[in-house]
Amino acid sequence: MDVKKLHEDLRCSVCTNTYTDPKQLPCLHCFCLQCLNDIQRQSNDCDSITCPECSLEFSVPSRGNLSDFPSNIRVSNMLNVLAIKERNTSVVKCGNCDKKSSQCFYCFHCCIFWCEECVIAHSTIRNNKGHRVLLVNDFRDHDFEEISKRPVKLEFCSKKDHEKEELRFFCGDCERPICNICVVTVHNRHTKMLLEDVLTEKRAEIISLINSKRKLIEKKHGQINELQVKCTELQNKVSNVKRDARSLADNIIAVIEAKMREMFEDVDKQAEEILDFFKNQQICLEKQVQSVEKEIEEIEEFVKGSTRAELLRYKSKLEKSLHVSAPEIGNCNDLRKNCHLILKQNDASMKALQAHGIGSMKAFLTLTSYSKSTADVKGMREAIVGLEARSVLTTKNAEGEKCYTEHDEISVRVTNWDGHDSVTTAQVQDNRDGTYFVTHFFTETGKHEISVTINEEHVCGSPFAVVVKPRSFVPLSTFGEQRMHAGSLSKPWGIAVSARNEIAVTESNANRVQVFSCNGTYLRSFGRKGNQKGEFYYPTGIAFDNSGNILVADTFNHRIQLLCDRGKYLSQFGGEGSLDHQLKYPYGLFVDSVGNIIVADSGNKLVKFFSNTGSCLKKIGETFCLTKPLNCIQHDDLFLISDISEHCIVVFDRKGQFQYKIGKKGQGDGEFNEPSYVSVYKPGELMICDSLNHRVQIVKLNGTLVSKFGGKGHKVGKLKRPTSSAVLRDNKIVLTDCFNDRIQIFSE
Repeated sequence: MDVKKLHEDLRCSVCTNTYTDPKQLPCLHCFCLQCLNDIQRQSNDCDSITCPECSLEFSVPSRGNLSDFPSNIRVSNMLNVLAIKERNTSVVKCGNCDKKSSQCFYCFHCCIFWCEECVIAHSTIRNNKGHRVLLVNDFRDHDFEEISKRPVKLEFCSKKDHEKEELRFFCGDCERPICNICVVTVHNRHTKMLLEDVLTEKRAEIISLINSKRKLIEKKHGQINELQVKCTELQNKVSNVKRDARSLADNIIAVIEAKMREMFEDVDKQAEEILDFFKNQQICLEKQVQSVEKEIEEIEEFVKGSTRAELLRYKSKLEKSLHVSAPEIGNCNDLRKNCHLILKQNDASMKALQAHGIGSMKAFLTLTSYSKSTADVKGMREAIVGLEARSVLTTKNAEGEKCYTEHDEISVRVTNWDGHDSVTTAQVQDNRDGTYFVTHFFTETGKHEISVTINEEHVCGSPFAVVVKPRSFVPLSTFGEQRMHAGSLSKPWGIAVSARNEIAVTESNANRVQVFSCNGTYLRSFGRKGNQKGEFYYPTGIAFDNSGNILVADTFNHRIQLLCDRGKYLSQFGGEGSLDHQLKYPYGLFVDSVGNIIVADSGNKLVKFFSNTGSCLKKIGETFCLTKPLNCIQHDDLFLISDISEHCIVVFDRKGQFQYKIGKKGQGDGEFNEPSYVSVYKPGELMICDSLNHRVQIVKLNGTLVSKFGGKGHKVGKLKRPTSSAVLRDNKIVLTDCFNDRIQIFSE
């Protein structure tokens, strides 16, 4: 043990001298007793004392004496070591007679120094026979270590008349060590334990607390390391942002330079055209000059070589030649034109660049841990093309607890592996509670990859692989096939669903209308063949108006009849002819949102719009020739007409102006063979009865196929010339399977 180091360790922080009578405060800081007395005296407070090191305030023991604070055993031991180390330069006081001597002994059991005289008396006492006594001059390093770890002396009771009693017990009620006498007197009925047992327990508690503190230190070191990692990551992100900003700027500069080169090429091209024009003008003028000069030269030679008689004879002709101007080649007005090359700046782009820059950057602190955050992509894994798929993202902190930071950047990118690696961005709804709803419409089937990132870092499990399945429709039930029973059908053509979810069907062969419940139960029927009120001749199209009444296209009677839902005749309009109010073989019917009736007037090759009283409002097909319109519906701001002879759906805007066609004749996806009926399945999706292909196709407004079902046959799910369709409240499809004499219900 180095003496200099011992002096430093045993220096009082108040007086800066070696400890004298060191006392330990509850905060474990140690000071000289005299220093503590001086501090208390200066504070004028006898009941408390403030630690000079940590500034914590403690109550003085009940007697108000600072000497009652415990001595620091370790410091006392180290003072003994220091005294022994300095035996050649100082004397040691005997612990018995207080005599100072350079030749002294130390008892490792009594933990005190003895002079030469007192050590003899000490050794003669019977109880001290086993004590280890060593001359200070004979100390070795292991002896110093033993002194530093042993108690200074046995602790005795501080009670009056108990001073010679060793503290052996601990009172649990008073929480203090007690002697044998205290056990049977003052603390007779208190909870008592052996002092050693209590010390063992307390040591274990202290060790546990120390271990907890060490774990805390380890945690803090981990946090420090984490902060260092974050600092490194931040520097990397700074570099990445700068690199990306530079790349963005370079790309913009490249675009600008490319546009500048295009402008240079355009300038050169236009200048070359003008220069060619000027050169051509110059060539023309030079030819004119040559022609005039040649003419002058010829006349001058004639004048020189002619006689007076010849000159007078040709005088008139020569004068005429000189007065007549040479023919102009080109337009002389072109010479008055001035050439200008003017650069017209794109001020809008410049202002936008100045106002918004080339991008933006934000820096923020967040509790969100991307590695702990989770995405429930079950909805995406079960995705079906054309339908909304939903998943939930939950942001969490480092402890795995849900948290929310407003500035977090959430991005969900969807990559199609089976297509052309097309990348789209899903819609993200911030619920502002640590959860985000992610929705996406898959437009293609096959393998996709979903990358979910928070602040450009992938969440747990991202990217996710999903397989988008095609949409499929399954048959649920059929009705109408039973012969000779109520509700049997014969060539059902049109179909409509009421506000009460009842199904109305026209029978073109039986010349009647039948009404069924949504599950196919027969309810009622009305009509028969004829041309009187309430009678039909080959009824086809059918629709419910806004009052729940039934409109029927009485095709071969060339009229539209209006009946109540029970079949009572109400009114009619039409009649065979080509006038505006007349009809010729009307088929499809549709009632728009304001109650107007749209009729496919196939014989007149028009679509007509009637009021609910039968007045013709407008027509479509006069400027764009329709061949055989069989059905027309309104969807959003568009009118969609099935032209059975052209094998397509013709699209017009609200003003009746042609926009585009959907499909062509064929058997492929999005191709048709006599499409008889078009209806809306879901917003943005059309359901088309592809009659002679014996199937139903569902397409988007741009003609992209979403799904298809059917196929020629008699079995359930197969079709034979489907003619029309409608949708029930629960999105089930009801379909007239015309040549199978039945209605089929399908579900997605």
